[in-house]
Amino acid sequence: MSACQCRERIDALLAERNTRVMQVFTLGDNGVGMPWPVATEQVEKGRGKKKASLLFASYCPFCGTPLKPESSAAQQAEQGAGR
Repeated sequence: MSACQCRERIDALLAERNTRVMQVFTLGDNGVGMPWPVATEQVEKGRGKKKASLLFASYCPFCGTPLKPESSAAQQAEQGAGR
């Protein structure tokens, strides 16, 4: 889950309207993530046209908390600089 509680609070408010935020799980080098999906749509449709891309926010769109932990390389660089 994310470090902030925005998704849970928003889902609780949306529940009275039979709605919830779409949840997407991703697998990566940092483990399982749960980024905020950003809605996209395909502009030109038909055979041979490129499909719409998936887009995910890196930070909570409501409070700005990073949704992914810093990479271990970045953390190691920070620790090395602090010595």
